[in-house]
Amino acid sequence: MMIRILYDNEAPGGMLGAHGFACQVGEDVLFDTGGELALLKHNMGAMGLSPETFDTVVISHDHWDHQGGLDILSEVGEARVLLPRSVSGRRRQRVLRYTNAEIVEVIDPFEIKEGIWTTGELGRGIGEQSLVVRSEKDLTLITGCAHPGVANILQHASRLGRVRKLIGGLHDFDQLHLLEDLDLVVPCHCTVMKERILRRFPEKSMPCHVGLTLDV
Repeated sequence: MMIRILYDNEAPGGMLGAHGFACQVGEDVLFDTGGELALLKHNMGAMGLSPETFDTVVISHDHWDHQGGLDILSEVGEARVLLPRSVSGRRRQRVLRYTNAEIVEVIDPFEIKEGIWTTGELGRGIGEQSLVVRSEKDLTLITGCAHPGVANILQHASRLGRVRKLIGGLHDFDQLHLLEDLDLVVPCHCTVMKERILRRFPEKSMPCHVGLTLDV
């Protein structure tokens, strides 16, 4: 299954980078929307990607740099919007302005589409959901910021199988030993120790940037 970075702090020529995160998972799932709609649309256009591609929008948590492009809903067709239970009423009202959008409140894990699961809402205070992609051999975990803690998220994701790949924002995560058994680590967006991770695991980590496409 394909994972493509659409919005990140880092971007090569022709793309635009800014503080925030969004990625395409599979053919038609948009995980987070970055901090700014115009930038998200620019990057999508540079990749030949239309908003109409998406029929499912998953928001990891209630921070602007993951929801700033939520008005992409004006350009998609009928769509489900998966929001953690803790997302504010104001944010929900923003989604409800779009008659084509149906809110799905996320509390517990469930399969969103074949091979794509939500971990359910995790953490106290800042509730956050991550995505788990299942292949024939293993699992790939995709995080927005990992506020509930990488160890906690890995533990919950592992109930679905063996997690071998980790992609996404890891915020202030510093327990690098937790990455030793993984086959691939792609630290994105808000990861404070991004450079340390890349130096410690040079053979199985890679820099994250807009346009990066992975087949998991």
